[in-house]
Amino acid sequence: SIKADRKEIAPGKESRLRIIFQADKLIGNLHYTLEFITNDPRQAITKIPLTVKVLSE
Repeated sequence: SIKADRKEIAPGKESRLRIIFQADKLIGNLHYTLEFITNDPRQAITKIPLTVKVLSE
């Protein structure tokens, strides 16, 4: 399962994003895409692909 904090970030400000990946008895790659909604009409949604390699429990 994946848990991520959701919060609004003011323009020009920085923020840290905490994502918790949990896997039970899984070895391999976990693929997930973060989606950020922006105020830019040219690119309203920014997508960032993530790959997490799970080695053991």
